[in-house]
Amino acid sequence: MWKFLLPALPLNILHQYLPSLSSRRRNRMNRTSPFYTSESLSDSGYSLPPSASTTPVPTVSDPATGASIQVRVVNSRTKPQCWDHGCNGREFSTFSNLLRHQREKAGLAAKSECPYCGAVFTRTTARNGHLSQGKCKVKRQMDEKERSLTASR
Repeated sequence: MWKFLLPALPLNILHQYLPSLSSRRRNRMNRTSPFYTSESLSDSGYSLPPSASTTPVPTVSDPATGASIQVRVVNSRTKPQCWDHGCNGREFSTFSNLLRHQREKAGLAAKSECPYCGAVFTRTTARNGHLSQGKCKVKRQMDEKERSLTASR
């Protein structure tokens, strides 16, 4: 019995592709699947979170060999979530975004400061946007004073 994950395909399409696989290739896929099954994950001590739903598909038989194949289809990938500091399971598109979020919330991220108003930012891009998009009141007032002085000359 094979235990690997396939993309969600209707069974009639799945039957079209299974016969085209040589028995040698099917055996290799059985041994070296690029995906984890829920069984192999549970053996490693990891369990799928409830939001990672897997739908069992009825057993499919390979028309070429008559062997039955059990296929599990993963409906969606789980997104990394933060449950610390009142985030209540906020989801992030990537694991690195979650790590950056945790660094920033823990106060471990390097801070950058606006040279005009002293506002503190956890990202330099946020500080640069603050300055370039006219969000800094102090800089805006200084620029307006400078413009009025040059216009009066």
